Amino acid sequence: MSSPKRIILILLCLSLIGCSMIYNGDLAPKRSFSVYDLLITEKDMPSGWHSSSKPGKSIIPDISSIFSAEITFNTDLYPENRGSSYDIFQYETENLAHGDFEQIVATYLDGRKNTIKDWNFISKYANEYATKCLYMKGEKIEVCEYVVRYKEFVILFICWLIPERMSLAQMEDIAKIIDLKIANYLYLKK
Repeated sequence: MSSPKRIILILLCLSLIGCSMIYNGDLAPKRSFSVYDLLITEKDMPSGWHSSSKPGKSIIPDISSIFSAEITFNTDLYPENRGSSYDIFQYETENLAHGDFEQIVATYLDGRKNTIKDWNFISKYANEYATKCLYMKGEKIEVCEYVVRYKEFVILFICWLIPERMSLAQMEDIAKIIDLKIANYLYLKK
């Protein structure tokens, strides 16, 4: 084989190897709904909670999603802090969504999955999920986090467990509402 042909063959092989290394999976299908349709509302929250912001683009940094939405809630007891946030991210591929799911778990849950011993809800629709509760420095109220991936969507739900406003069981009820909403939009059949 002549030298120019050999060089072309080598470059072609290297190109194929390079492309296979950066391949992030098949593109997700076009959806007839937006991430805003998948947000929870005040109706989904226990009594005493109200929306503290209009739905908008998520402000969480270092996320590679193509679309995102966020809504925040507060209680009558703590109108300006110790609230709840719900962020949803949509990705071009499921592989990219999985990568950011892992990044969110590493950042927000210290890389540990499912550390809430009394958490009973397990989605039959989600591809993966993680939970964690902790006490922030100087706080007497626990804050819990629920991260879940459905196909090309990742959700981060963070909530303070405020006595008489949010229990762990109520947070699980919200996780069930999220689960059914996402399942209905994605037409999952499990």
